[in-house]
Amino acid sequence: MNRPNLVQKSISRLAIAGAGAALCGFLAASLPVQAKIVEYVLDIENRVPASYSLEIPIQYPGTLSVEADWDCSRILTFKLSSPGSRPVRIRRSGPSPQLLEMAIDEGDLKSGSYYRLDISSLPAGGEGQGRLRIHLPDSPAIVRQRELDALPPEPELPEPEWWAVPSAPPAESSEALTALYREVEAFRNMVVTGPVETAPDPCRWQTSLLVHLAELRDSFADGSTTPEEATIRFYRKVAGAVGMVRELRNSDDPILAGPPPENRKDRNTWLRIRRERIKDMEHEMDVLLDMPKDGYVPELEGQEWTARLVTCLMACERNFEELGRSGSETGTNQELADDTWPFIVAAAKAFTAVDRLAVPARVRLN
Repeated sequence: MNRPNLVQKSISRLAIAGAGAALCGFLAASLPVQAKIVEYVLDIENRVPASYSLEIPIQYPGTLSVEADWDCSRILTFKLSSPGSRPVRIRRSGPSPQLLEMAIDEGDLKSGSYYRLDISSLPAGGEGQGRLRIHLPDSPAIVRQRELDALPPEPELPEPEWWAVPSAPPAESSEALTALYREVEAFRNMVVTGPVETAPDPCRWQTSLLVHLAELRDSFADGSTTPEEATIRFYRKVAGAVGMVRELRNSDDPILAGPPPENRKDRNTWLRIRRERIKDMEHEMDVLLDMPKDGYVPELEGQEWTARLVTCLMACERNFEELGRSGSETGTNQELADDTWPFIVAAAKAFTAVDRLAVPARVRLN
């Protein structure tokens, strides 16, 4: 019985008149095991039945798909079968075009690596030519590369601001200037968390203060300007207030650290003494809050960080005071205090470094 021809592209046309087993073996040997897509030409002869098989070697898990289309009205039947004693079969029958797809996983490949495609047709009228395309599963490396290629390109990050870039002291810098660089860099490392990212800042003072400190650092380094006495006084008073709040937070003094006495009379006495101790601290922060806006620090007019930093320091003080007074582990402004207190301490260290650089130890401002 004559049979139609099945021809793989790029090789000579094959006569299918021979035994089916021989055809199957030849095509299996001819199929490139690492090809992504293998194509064949289908020759369909008038009133000649079609019946042939093709073994498809599979190396990797994935999706095996078979596409077929032809240019005549003949009905073709396709059957794709997996290997093993209980094969999975997918059938399609009809006019052009036809598509068969089979998912293959690692477990399926344990049953065998050769899948079988059978194509048949009744001896009806009509002749023509068609194409058979077999899409083989790709290797994991190719699949991974395809996934990477499909990802959108990484967005280009803008250049970081000058104040966000690490800075080292000039050669032969004084000890005081080196200390200022060290403290400003420590603060920058806390505030700047990425090329264009900064740390959470609920009071919104950290970035503007970092810019201010970086400007101060650079002006000291090139000798262009030095802060006015009123500005130095403000820095020193902020650092002093931070020191008082730190004592409230860390002190083991029973008056500050608690716990409050259980006896009511003793507790009232304890609260009165405690209020007197804390009153000076709170007064100092009130003064700091008013100094820039009342014109006592002309150089810092328009600097947003001054009021915001002091307000944040006040919130921390209230939290630490409440914890000592109540003996509890959490209090008002707890999250804010936990998040911002390390930044406040680092800022105070930078202010102290500015103070020591601007005013020699023997000449202290009141």
